[in-house]
Amino acid sequence: MEYFITARDPLADFENSTHEGSYEEYMEKLGYILDKQYFIGMLFPFLVAYGLVLAVRLCLSSSQKDRRLSSSPPILDMFHDTSVVFLSIIFLLMITLGVGFFVYLGYEILDMILWILPTLVEFLRVYTETYLIVIIWYTCVRYSNVYEAGKIDLGSTFWLRTMIYAFAGVISKDMIFLVWIAIAGLSGEVLLGYFCFQVMFTNFFVFFAAIHLRQMFLGDHKEQMTPFDKLIYHQTVIVACVKYSMFAVTMFLTQFTKNSAEILLAYTVCDILLVPTAVQLSEIMAIGVKAEKIYTIESKLKEIS
Repeated sequence: MEYFITARDPLADFENSTHEGSYEEYMEKLGYILDKQYFIGMLFPFLVAYGLVLAVRLCLSSSQKDRRLSSSPPILDMFHDTSVVFLSIIFLLMITLGVGFFVYLGYEILDMILWILPTLVEFLRVYTETYLIVIIWYTCVRYSNVYEAGKIDLGSTFWLRTMIYAFAGVISKDMIFLVWIAIAGLSGEVLLGYFCFQVMFTNFFVFFAAIHLRQMFLGDHKEQMTPFDKLIYHQTVIVACVKYSMFAVTMFLTQFTKNSAEILLAYTVCDILLVPTAVQLSEIMAIGVKAEKIYTIESKLKEIS
């Protein structure tokens, strides 16, 4: 690990400090991070994609008078904005961690970053899973209202209750399983297997929702479909296609490496980047459709005049 030592040896700073952790422990933790090559390599494309898509959406947003770019409910707009804030904090912590490879930050600071990062990632994982459950349930209700003459109101009360119940359900099932893991004394591999299974289970229903939305768009009731329905359809298709493609890649890589735990962990947590990326991308597509309609209307008005 000597190549991380800069012209000014951070060990000299450490020896004059009162930090509890040793410099060797500091470098050992950084080395542990570098060893996670498969985990970092699998998440890096999602990180780049999210950054690019978010940049494009912000550019389009700044050119619009109205900040809301789609007909999504306000409570979901708040949900999206919160994920952006948490991801921004995670990115800043990752940048700080990268600086720590070249500048001695102190053992306590490094230890704090390595504690805060997994906590934020876990919270965001719960957040994104909640969002997926919400749009899955919305699809079921929407399908019932269209094809089975359902009369469920899809107003703000529906969204608020659905999000509360979904968030409480996700937290409850995870806590119950963690308590069972602790009581039974099971290994970390069992915990990782649980999260992988629930990700596959959730994404199966996302794919199911995409199929039903597609059926509604192609069926006799397509005139009843709203721009928000199309927004959700695009999100479910993007998430389902990417996750099933990544599942195939994950299964392939686990056959040729001993670091299967890293690969499965990347498959589990990539939703925190994939779902916000799908949300932002669907918003960009909605802007494109809106702009095309405005251009068509303006062209017809010019022809008339």
